[in-house]
Amino acid sequence: MFENILIVGGMNPNFDIVLKSVCSLKKLGAHKCTLFHCISRDEANETMASSILELYGEEFKVQAKILIEEGYEVKLQVTTGNLPEELAKEVSNGDYSLVVAGASERSLLGSFLEREAAYGIMGGISLPLLIVRVPSYPSRKTLDETGCNLYGHILCPVDYSGSTGTVIGSVGRMAESGSDRITLMHVIENTHHKDGKGTADMEVTSYGRESLQRMADDLKRGNAAVDVLVTAGSPAEEIMRAADKTGATLIVMGSRGKGLVRELHLGSVSHDVARHSSVSVMLIPV
Repeated sequence: MFENILIVGGMNPNFDIVLKSVCSLKKLGAHKCTLFHCISRDEANETMASSILELYGEEFKVQAKILIEEGYEVKLQVTTGNLPEELAKEVSNGDYSLVVAGASERSLLGSFLEREAAYGIMGGISLPLLIVRVPSYPSRKTLDETGCNLYGHILCPVDYSGSTGTVIGSVGRMAESGSDRITLMHVIENTHHKDGKGTADMEVTSYGRESLQRMADDLKRGNAAVDVLVTAGSPAEEIMRAADKTGATLIVMGSRGKGLVRELHLGSVSHDVARHSSVSVMLIPV
């Protein structure tokens, strides 16, 4: 499913959590990965280049060692320049099936969205994207203590569009590979009237019930328990509330457009969830 993974490297003291999440993808067929690090031109100038590269180089070796010990074939790619541009080149030149990036706890896209250039990281990528949640402060936990089955409990928000099948297919393969629980979720969006009052019809149509049941039946693979959750309200808020309430370890949902930048302009649900969710998020292009 995700045979070859491109990992956007980081110097966060908790980056081990990102690596542990990648290790949990082995059951999904992952066996190759590239640790991609882009050093800015300012950091790579003649005055700083030697010390910066030496410092980064040692950390990169430690990160690679973790993946190698888990059985990955690891490639280390270090370049200088503009991160979004260099990452886009790497994606176009490589046979990757998933991009993985870490994001700080206070905002899911954390360190990326603090800089304007960061938007471009996701802008030209049409691959599935896994955003791994990491604490924004140093952690004393060991890798084993912080690690868990990334897709142990998947929350999968769906609608009734034809593109939902792509997301269900991906979640189904995770179910076959060791998920313990899958919560299939549908949010009935509030209808706002001129008086400013919002109403939500909690009745799911016959077609809707049948569609949800078909999806649930399709996900009953392996030993994963499947349950269905229907709520009403603001979709992004309801999805994030459900993730916290159910203890989901990963949200998997579809993402329209070519990349996350377009999602931002569309004000989409998937962008809101990716940016603000308290748990890791996987966006599947649909």
